[in-house]
Amino acid sequence: MKIKKLFSKTVLISCVIACVSFILLNYEMQQFEEGILSVAASSQDGYVQLVLDQINLKENRDDEEIITNILSTLDASSNRYWAFTKDETIVFVKDVLETNRYKDLTTSTYYNSDSSKAFYQSLKQGSVQHQMIELNNRKYIASGAAFNYNDTQYRLVLLSNREAILDNNDYLHGKIELYIMYYGTVLILLVLACILSWKYDRQVLENLEARKEVKERNESVVKLNEQLVNKDNDNTPKKVWNILSISAFAKAFAKRNISKGIVVQLQFQSSKDKENYIEQNLVLLPNDVICFEKEEKTLVLLSIYETVEQLKSYVSDEYYCASFYTMKFNKDEENNHATSKE
Repeated sequence: MKIKKLFSKTVLISCVIACVSFILLNYEMQQFEEGILSVAASSQDGYVQLVLDQINLKENRDDEEIITNILSTLDASSNRYWAFTKDETIVFVKDVLETNRYKDLTTSTYYNSDSSKAFYQSLKQGSVQHQMIELNNRKYIASGAAFNYNDTQYRLVLLSNREAILDNNDYLHGKIELYIMYYGTVLILLVLACILSWKYDRQVLENLEARKEVKERNESVVKLNEQLVNKDNDNTPKKVWNILSISAFAKAFAKRNISKGIVVQLQFQSSKDKENYIEQNLVLLPNDVICFEKEEKTLVLLSIYETVEQLKSYVSDEYYCASFYTMKFNKDEENNHATSKE
């Protein structure tokens, strides 16, 4: 019997669930990161607006004064810095060293990627906006706005490195905790499922072994019963059986490939005559002749080897009337009965 083990299926399904869970978790983490970046961008927009308001508080300042008194005083690093342009010329970038590299160059020299150029050109006067751009193979959240100061067009942009925002200690701590909790829960559930399926398979195998053992024992009992019946068949002249058991004998003979036998019905004048026959003549009958008690004054003899003529020599007597029949044996007990009279 082929057994489809639940454990192997569970392991396969568990691997699929783990892969799907990994994909879903990464998708959720990406959505979570986008949410964090969106919040950071909105906060950055407010910061840019605050600086713009500070610039506009005082009129008639030149570029150097704006840079020295405002932009240079703000925190700047390689991960977060300011870019200040006048018309299409770079005025200030990050710090003095970086400014000297790009000073008096056009904005297209610095904003050299498609995304950065599109963002720079989209800046509108009076409103701060943000966008994810790429500069020098690094991704930044850029927040900026255009404004007029002393009848001159300026653009102010604050750039924050995307990875620096996501590498924030609090965020990383929460991200690691979320991964540990999620994968820990999935791992525990998968291990429990595998253990339960393994126990189920073991129980199924134990049940099958038990059923097999019971079946083998039953077959042994059946064989022993058949041997006992066959043994009794060889010693039946010493016994008188109830007529109801004749079908069982016929079935046993059919299993031994014996197709038919001779049935002799002895009708006695009295029950005493029947008892006398049993006491005096039963031991004289051949070993293959089986005796059955049918009624108070009736005996039935069943022979599988003797002919009618041979049996007549054992049943000829004036105290009873003998009738001879042929009985066909069938493995189905209900179909065993005498079919024709001899």
